[in-house]
Amino acid sequence: MLLAGPGTGKTTRIKEIVGAYAGKSFLILSFTNATIRDLLDGFEAEKAVINEGNCMTLHAYALGIVGHSTECVLDETDKTAAAKCATKYQTSLDDFCRVFECMTFDQMIEKATAFIRDNEVAADGLVDQDTILIVDEFQDFNQLERALIGQIVTHASETYILGDDDQCIYEFKNAGIDGIQLLYRTGIVEKIKHANVCYRCPDEVVAAMNRLIEHNHRRIPKELKPNGKPGHLRISQFRTQDQTGSEVLAEIRRIRGVDQSASVMVLSSNKYALKPIIEALDNDGLEYRNLLKHEVDRNLTYLVWEIKCLLSPNTRHRMLYLLFLGQAMKIGFEIERETIATNIDEAWRAILDTAKQKSGLDSRFLDLVATGVGLDDLRAEPRYSMIFATIPGSEGMDAAQVVDRLNVSHVSQFDRHGVNVLTIHKSKGLQADYVFIVGVVEGMLPNALKGLDDIEDQRRLLYVGMSRALKALYLASTVNWQGAVISKFDKSQFTYNHISKEYVGKASSFISELKEIS
Repeated sequence: MLLAGPGTGKTTRIKEIVGAYAGKSFLILSFTNATIRDLLDGFEAEKAVINEGNCMTLHAYALGIVGHSTECVLDETDKTAAAKCATKYQTSLDDFCRVFECMTFDQMIEKATAFIRDNEVAADGLVDQDTILIVDEFQDFNQLERALIGQIVTHASETYILGDDDQCIYEFKNAGIDGIQLLYRTGIVEKIKHANVCYRCPDEVVAAMNRLIEHNHRRIPKELKPNGKPGHLRISQFRTQDQTGSEVLAEIRRIRGVDQSASVMVLSSNKYALKPIIEALDNDGLEYRNLLKHEVDRNLTYLVWEIKCLLSPNTRHRMLYLLFLGQAMKIGFEIERETIATNIDEAWRAILDTAKQKSGLDSRFLDLVATGVGLDDLRAEPRYSMIFATIPGSEGMDAAQVVDRLNVSHVSQFDRHGVNVLTIHKSKGLQADYVFIVGVVEGMLPNALKGLDDIEDQRRLLYVGMSRALKALYLASTVNWQGAVISKFDKSQFTYNHISKEYVGKASSFISELKEIS
């Protein structure tokens, strides 16, 4: 087991592990698509050994295990739509999934775990006894996912676990620090020594990160070591939201003026602090990617659902994605559960007739639904060509594989040479030349209302955000806030100004911690 801090050369260590087992087969699993892309980039010269066939997310691996199932897997966007449809049709999400033969990611993980556990011989075909298993970002996996990893481990020849409890930021999905810390502290794992030199961040940022994270008590002690890398950390405070937006925009303009290919991230722990940045970018006309989960272009979501509807061979799945479109576009589809259960083709014709009669859905899409369309012809459709371009390796996939791989997160990808706006959680696995973190305000980050343990979670969140910076890091707090925003956070940390009718805040206590002189 290797505990490795951010930017300390994990990919290099993984390459060393692979090099030490010449002639062996490998399986590399990680949590995020971004981490997998970085790993594949690192093995570009060794594609014969490490490639998309044996280096993937745990979810992609689980999908391969349950791929024989008649059920389709709902990504997070699909799951949200399914929950809304279930409410509309007065049923539970579980019942809705049973009727339309679909499952959530968690259900998929459970099915994959059960398959390996209950099918020992078949599982040997998935991971043979010569396979070296490498699990990266172990701290990001929740209990269900760790159970699946545990089953895979029993079939592998050797297993290497890599992670960092200081980068554990997915407590909200039950991926707590206990998982990695308990494993590290047991006597069953061999601990691999690691220099923990941060090659990614400037020394000034590394020093501030160390001062910040040492305030956490629930951690395995370790220190990031500097690498002599130049760069800077700037801490600013602005009076108004408009000033925050304009100052961040001006600095981005300055950066892009010097280096047009520079990558930029604007991060926050919450979408409200990012709103003035988005408004400033929109008003200025500067091109950027908005990667906020709830702000992804709805049209992209609709196009993804249209493609899934057109390519799915299962009538229930085609109806499912048409219902998602209807729910999102507020088109009233009336469905009878009994008809769906006894005569799915009749139910499909009825809902399709309703779709044709009501405005909102694209006419070309409806024509293709009525006539049917093959994968190659669909690729050539101008309406969908951009979506296919976002699916890695889609040229060699069949229709079922395209449906399995296609989701909104693939469409809205990080721009490695542009400006990106996203939450800190979403930045995991990514990096940029210049990183701005806004909303570093007491009551927001941290928000003490979440509890003392969660203060440590939030400190780790800022730590991870800071560690994304390659050349420079900017931390910004804003003083004046509207009541509608403050009501969602720890209001006790703000003072109401009766003259301006705004709430007045102060810089986060985390700022004081990372500025401390040892």
